[in-house]
Amino acid sequence: MIPPSAKPFKKRYDDIQKILVDAIHILEDLKDDVFSLPVDELVDIGYLLREIANSFDQLRKNYNNKRELIELILCRALVERSIAGNTDKIFRGVLASASPKVAQQPKLPKRGTEEYVALCKWLGIPDDQIAKEYVSFHFPSLTKLMTENAETGAPNPPGITGVIPKYSVIFRKRNGESNE
Repeated sequence: MIPPSAKPFKKRYDDIQKILVDAIHILEDLKDDVFSLPVDELVDIGYLLREIANSFDQLRKNYNNKRELIELILCRALVERSIAGNTDKIFRGVLASASPKVAQQPKLPKRGTEEYVALCKWLGIPDDQIAKEYVSFHFPSLTKLMTENAETGAPNPPGITGVIPKYSVIFRKRNGESNE
């Protein structure tokens, strides 16, 4: 059973799906007729298409803002769950499941700085290569390392002056019975 707080969004989702299917059919029909229409009609159609696109874009931005807030709340709930000793990392709703993740992005040192040299030495890069400043750090790999360090309580490598938390959530549709 869909919770009452989610029902208006489910209805809106169903309505939008119907509108999108209808819009696709109208656009397909326009594709066939566009070359035969008078210019003044094309002006009006072009204007309306722009306005529809702007409306959808504004709606997308508003919905994304609320979704991002919900993602932050889910990430916070994951952290609270972890602190309480619960190892389950998936939240389940009626329609979907959510897998929040909190990663630690490193603040990378600039080439030529003391921090850069310290990080390079920690990685085992020879001094002559450090001096040439050839090394660029692979950001995703360092993010993974920083996240693992945070989870295990290990210290960050020398040269990393700070970390910035990065929150993300993967939503997956749940399979099952009717969701009405």
